[in-house]
Amino acid sequence: MTTLINSFTPAFAQRLARRPNAWAAMRGQENSRLVGTLKLYQTTAGVVAAAEFWGLPQNEGNPKGLFKLCIYSESEGEGVLAAELPTLLGNRGYAWGAALSSRFTIRDVMGCTAALLVGPGSEAAQPSGGAGEIIARGTIK
Repeated sequence: MTTLINSFTPAFAQRLARRPNAWAAMRGQENSRLVGTLKLYQTTAGVVAAAEFWGLPQNEGNPKGLFKLCIYSESEGEGVLAAELPTLLGNRGYAWGAALSSRFTIRDVMGCTAALLVGPGSEAAQPSGGAGEIIARGTIK
């Protein structure tokens, strides 16, 4: 008996090579060298979120090098599906990651703030709740 596995990998790779449906240019709050992007791609399987950062702090209160992305509304002050975005593992000041979620659409997060957090509990951080320090942010356009 042969089992056929249908992989979305080729479709996602093609999508990532195109212009994103929405994106946020992100800058460090206190560190001007910290820059990055969050690109969002709408697919039939959900939203692919791809993030890339340079100039990340190294081992300053974050020995595991974990960084968490979240999206929230400034007006409501709440995280929007923070667990749906990739946890990034910093490597010599650089990180890249991607995740797929069908729990929100591009329309849901347009105009919201994307934030990168570091610090205690950053693997499950949200801006409201003190679970990490926001070190970079940008608006999704």
